[in-house]
Amino acid sequence: MKINIVIPGVGLSGGIRVLFQYAELLEKKGHDVIFYTPVLAYDVKNSNSELVNKIHVFTNSIKRINSYIIKKNQNKTGFAVNVEAVPCIKNKYLRDADLVIASAWPTAFSVNDLHKTKGKKIYFIQDYEIWNNKRLGQLSYTLPLKHIVISTWIKNKLIEQLGHEDAPIVYDGLDIEIFNNLKTNCYKYSENRKFKILMLYHNLAKKGIVEGLEAYKRLKKQYSNVELSMFGLDRKPDLPEGVIYYSNPTREELKRLYQSADVFLYTSREEGWGLTPLEAMAAGCVVVGTDTGCMLDLGKNEENVLLVEPKDVEGLVNNVIRIMKDEELAKYLAKNANETVKQLSWDKAVLKFETILKDICNEN
Repeated sequence: MKINIVIPGVGLSGGIRVLFQYAELLEKKGHDVIFYTPVLAYDVKNSNSELVNKIHVFTNSIKRINSYIIKKNQNKTGFAVNVEAVPCIKNKYLRDADLVIASAWPTAFSVNDLHKTKGKKIYFIQDYEIWNNKRLGQLSYTLPLKHIVISTWIKNKLIEQLGHEDAPIVYDGLDIEIFNNLKTNCYKYSENRKFKILMLYHNLAKKGIVEGLEAYKRLKKQYSNVELSMFGLDRKPDLPEGVIYYSNPTREELKRLYQSADVFLYTSREEGWGLTPLEAMAAGCVVVGTDTGCMLDLGKNEENVLLVEPKDVEGLVNNVIRIMKDEELAKYLAKNANETVKQLSWDKAVLKFETILKDICNEN
């Protein structure tokens, strides 16, 4: 199959990384995949001010000219993928193909406007993206594109909005070979060592960082040896004193963080999937979190994770304390979690993804 994939940019967010991984694996299976990204940045309507939005588009476009044009011969994605920077997403800039896939709500509108010769139109939905502009985000899901989603949570959100949804679900794969590690050391709490908590940092409110930091604050009042480390794509976020921050860690650095932590705190209020808690589970780190995203599909409270409802700070605190005080519970959860995520191989994921793409391609 010839597959075109439209992405808003090449920043290695979780969603873009997933698409690059699929493209690599599909290429190995003999398919021809090209990514298209516009040099003219999308207007995501973040502001009520059109002037502010236009300035945002202008400054982002200038950055892209430098990144995509001046450095066009440098592939800095870390993946063996073909990314074409084009002025904008229009018919004349995209090749004819069997399928064309939208990857984020602004790209859905672009793909919808393309001629049918660019491929049968698919919307690969990795989150319910209404944080930039709720009206346009929701409108994107009503476009006549075939949906593929990555979680039950997303499918349920679309059912709530549309009244029905027959989209197939394909779980993201996980780099098991990188993160897999069931700790041989004990999980026993001791006042003589640091009790290490790890958490993702993100500036989106839906990630629940406020609740996570409040939980840490309450724990720190009771247990002085509790230590919080965070990681994210931001260079230097404003965090409370004493919080250790790692900016854009490598995969090996991230593996080390997971494996050295006692608890991974997953605080999302809502989530399309949630890669980081699954990586933590693979690395033998006990996950204490909220019942959303991937946890609706793979998390089993009291069996492989400890879960509370989103925004339940006290519940998060109590569950962390349970892990601190119950070594056997910690070992039990970590072992089961490690076994759970082993089903998330990329080979299984790409096989299901490929099957769905072929079915769509062969439809009359």
